[in-house]
Amino acid sequence: MPVTGAIQVKARTQGISASERSDERDDYGAELARRIDATGHAAFALTRGARGGELVPIFRSDFPDIAPAGASWLAGCAQGSIRPFWWAREASCGLEGLRWASRVDGPLPGIAGVAFPVAARQDACGLVVFTGARFALSDQALPDFHGECFGLFDSAVRQHGGAPLETVSLTKRERECIRLAADGLSSEEMARALRLSLHTANQYLADAARKLNANGRMHAVAKALRLGLID
Repeated sequence: MPVTGAIQVKARTQGISASERSDERDDYGAELARRIDATGHAAFALTRGARGGELVPIFRSDFPDIAPAGASWLAGCAQGSIRPFWWAREASCGLEGLRWASRVDGPLPGIAGVAFPVAARQDACGLVVFTGARFALSDQALPDFHGECFGLFDSAVRQHGGAPLETVSLTKRERECIRLAADGLSSEEMARALRLSLHTANQYLADAARKLNANGRMHAVAKALRLGLID
């Protein structure tokens, strides 16, 4: 998955003040929202609370209020997944044809919405969420758009401080396993595709997750995407 959005945001935010970075981030988020005909957007950090994953707002613009049940539902959908997901209260919202995004049902914000799991520095994970009534987003545009959501989230995390991006080196087999995990393959399918034993495939995944300081397979995929280790 491309991470050009992250690179563009990094270049734009170097050498400017915190307030200018905030304006730049807001403009970038609004640009992404306009591109898919969304009326509101927000970014949330996913934290570990006493009751499991919890969402903490980083920024929001024209974004509907979320009831606690809706926030918990969003957090639950985000955990352990890198695939975008969407919801709708109406029969048609323009997202029905997306093959690489999952539909979910629950007490979610707005008439309709689409959420992109993202990750950034210092083990930060979260969601970039767009709401509206009808969207203009195709399967062809989805990967690049998701990559730009990574960039938007990274910009927001950096504005709140953070260390330089970590340097991680994965072996060829570790990258292959993480890439196949990103494509949704199970451990068994991965082992068959790479002609490995199930134990060996799982060991490569575990080693990659350890190097990435990731909590599970999908967190490892998210961090590998963010760091440009896989595409």
